[in-house]
Amino acid sequence: MTETKWVVLVVVAVLLSAAFVGCGGAAPSAEGPAPSDTAPETPSGSGTPSSTGGLAWNDVPVYPGAGQVARGSWVEPQQDAGELSRVEWRHYQTGDSKSKVFAYYQSAMPGKGWQMMMEMDMGELSWLVYTKNDEKDVAWVYVAEDDGKTLLHLMRGSE
Repeated sequence: MTETKWVVLVVVAVLLSAAFVGCGGAAPSAEGPAPSDTAPETPSGSGTPSSTGGLAWNDVPVYPGAGQVARGSWVEPQQDAGELSRVEWRHYQTGDSKSKVFAYYQSAMPGKGWQMMMEMDMGELSWLVYTKNDEKDVAWVYVAEDDGKTLLHLMRGSE
């Protein structure tokens, strides 16, 4: 799968996930990544902004050995309760298999207080959607394989 296809699949998955959250629950909270992969712990462990101005990522684990290749964020005015107003993402690559990375997140996220809301496997792309803090925080985990590498896309959003 080419990088363009990967981006298109992630965008489609995000839109589907946003529609799912909008229909059945509230949006998540988590602010942008700190310069390191871990932001200081917030008192509630939620997506409350860290001292660096981004969302706290201490409750979204990074797959061991994965290398970060990109990250970004966006902010939108919140129109209604339950809508995400801030979303941050990080893109990683690893040499481990897609199934191993996917299984890692299925196991690791509940240990960080996340509840699984959705799991989807579309062959080339699999993803998980998690919520916490009364569905004010949402995390998405997308895993795909491309040219012998496993691509990992993590997103965190908050009301």
